[in-house]
Formats: sequence, C-alpha cells, structure tokens
Amino acid sequence: MNGGGLRADHITQVIFPNFVNGIILSRPIASLGNSLNAASLRMGWYARPGDTIILPTKMPQAFWSYVSSLMEIRPESVEIIEAPSDGLTELSRAVDDHRLMGRIRQVLRRSSDVKLLPYALDESALQFSATIGAGISPYQGRVPPGALDVARRLNTKNGYREVADRLHIPMADGVVCESWEELEEAVVDVVARAGGAVVKPTRSCLGHGLTFVTRRDLRSMPNFLAEYRDGSYHPDGWVVEEKVAFTEVVTAEMVVEADGPRVAHLGEMRTPGGIFNGQVTPMRRSSAHAPQLESIALRLGDYLAESGYRGPFDIDGGISPDGHLLTTECNIRQTGATYADFIIRHFFGPEASGMSWVLGAEKGLAVGFAAGLDRLVDAGIAWRPGDEEGVILVNDTLAYDRTWRYLVVARSDDRADEIESAVARTLKFTSVISRK
Repeated sequence: MNGGGLRADHITQVIFPNFVNGIILSRPIASLGNSLNAASLRMGWYARPGDTIILPTKMPQAFWSYVSSLMEIRPESVEIIEAPSDGLTELSRAVDDHRLMGRIRQVLRRSSDVKLLPYALDESALQFSATIGAGISPYQGRVPPGALDVARRLNTKNGYREVADRLHIPMADGVVCESWEELEEAVVDVVARAGGAVVKPTRSCLGHGLTFVTRRDLRSMPNFLAEYRDGSYHPDGWVVEEKVAFTEVVTAEMVVEADGPRVAHLGEMRTPGGIFNGQVTPMRRSSAHAPQLESIALRLGDYLAESGYRGPFDIDGGISPDGHLLTTECNIRQTGATYADFIIRHFFGPEASGMSWVLGAEKGLAVGFAAGLDRLVDAGIAWRPGDEEGVILVNDTLAYDRTWRYLVVARSDDRADEIESAVARTLKFTSVISRK
C-alpha cells in the first residue's frame, strides 16, 4: 500500500472530498460549508498520475503546481474536475448541478480498476461510487451495511458516549439532551455541580455550536439559551459535559485495515477556544499517557473493525488537572491530521515514525501563495524532496480566510519549534503561536 495505506499502486483513484455531508452535520450551514470546502484542497496530496480529483471549489494553480512539484508528478497527469458549490450542497449534488457526470465517466473509461477515496463514508459517497462503477477505498468488494451505520452513529457525541461506556473507555462526565428543556436543565445542573459546562451539538464539526457556560451565565439563562438557539440548529440534540481544564488535549490517529486497527500516530492538539488549530507529534508533555491512549484507541478500533468499518478515524481527549486521561469524542472519517500523516509517511518512509512534526494554521502576511512560498525559500526553511527538515505549505485557503496552513517536520521537537518560529517571522503571523 502507498503512503498511509490508502491505495494499491495499480488502482486509479477518484478523490472525493465530500466535506459537506450528513455524517458530520445535521444539516448544511453556509459559513461552515464554505470553510469545509476550502479545506478540501488538502486531499490533492493523495493524487498520483492517472487519478481524478473532484473538488467543491477551485484549485489554485500555484498551490497545485507546488503539490505536484513536491510529489514529483506532472500537474497535467491528474484530472482535476471542479464543481464549485455554495457550502450548502453535497459534492455529488454539485457534480449534477454542473452537469459533470459525462466528463467523469469519459475520464474513467481508460481505467479498469477504480476506487473512490472519500473524505467520509456516507450515503452520498456510496451512491456516487455506484454511479461511476467504482469501489470505495480501502474496502475490498462491497461496503458492509454495518460500516455506514457505525460511521453515522459514532460521528455523534452521544453515539460515541454510548459505545465508550460499553467499552469501558474513560470520558468526561456528561449528559445527553434531546430537547431545549433537557438542555436547560442539564446546563444548570452541571454548572452548579462542576462550576462550568461545555455544550456540544451531538453532530457537528470545527467547533460549530460549541459553547462554554459559567456560573455567571446562569444569572441570565433564558437570554443565554435564546441567543444560543438563534445561532444554532441541531435537531439531533446536544451533550453537556463538565468543563475540565485539560492540561493537554490529546489525540490518537488510527487506521482500521483488513487485519485490524493500527496506530498511525499520537499527538497533542492545539485547540484555542475549543477549536482544532493544529497538532504536534509525537506527544510531548503528556507522553506518560501514550500507552493508555493507544490501548483505548485500539479497543475502539477493534469495535469498528467488527462492525465492518475500514479506513481512518481518531479518538480525542485530554489530561485532567489530577492526571487522568478523559476522552471526549471520536471522528470516524479522515481528520484534520490524516493527510499530514500521509505526507510524512510518503516523504520519509520507514523514518516517518522518528520524525517530530507540527501542523499549524495562522493568519499572517497578506500576499499570495507563491509570494509566501518564495519568502520561505529565501529564508532557507522551505522543505524540498531529500531534505531532512523544513516547512511544507499543506493547503491554500488564503482567498477564503487569509490563513497560512503549514506542516513543519524535523528530527527533534526543539528543532521543529525553531523552524516553526522561523515560519512565524517569515510569514509575519499576526498572533503568538498557540502551543496548547
């Protein structure tokens, strides 16, 4: 298998970044969908000659030239099909809206073994694969019905809590709520008991709908809930957890393969305001908890394997002030670090497990992608094939959010931090890098 185990060399991939889907969202939300569509460009790193990428947005030429150069492929050797959507439309629907199915079928006529590589396993991916006559990576043959079911259930906070309880996986204390009345009662109870609460929609991502509640908020609970209700719509319900002041936020990136689950990597996430903004690998300050995190992740992976699921997932949590590992959720799909793990393994092969890397996203210099890359090259820190260290620009969302998205790789944690600081100076980050 290639890189992160995503494909066999003889298979033609149709890369299908269905970031807007019913697995992670109760319903499409324009602002969130636009953010997800911008993120979808990162799946271009998986492409090989002969593959096809179907995008819900435009592929910036400078970024694709850069990716192709690092991956040492000709840009024109990959078919890029763009189906720009408004953030409310699933990718398969966008393909129909742009009347692109004929072109896709024509491109695929020259391939005998085609696999769809989706961001998430959902009903739209299954239907699209059937329409184009392709299998779904990494499944051999048909996708078992249980795979879609378990992906749908465990991509909710309440679904995860139910399974984690059954598997004796430690969690932050919480309450599942199905109505606004239950939500208000749970928030008041949890805040009164624990001093603070975290409210999370059961099905959401990128921190949408996540909010923190303190005792001060209890004084105007009706107004607080009314404002929260106006800004969110989550018919699947919520989870109210005790707010734990985690000393570190940790993650296990996993892959379920035909012979069972394996650990891709363990890391510490950067989550300012409770929203994922980057990651360091391997675990540093929380490394003593690595064996327990790995054991828990493998336990969940065994459950997924028995349910028929194959592919990437992660399990997230944190270290409490009294030193306990508490999990909070899992994501049964590609995650914010799946592609970074793939990039590291592709470029460093057997040495990948010994590398220290930092995945980050920061606002900075208001120039285009090519100009920013030139500055990194001039500073001597831009990674090129054969280098032992440097920075890779892993996505181009500058037109959407003016954010530089990067992956620093080095032989040691200290050196990775030094290079990241050099990136911050070169691209003139507007805020201090959040290393927690």
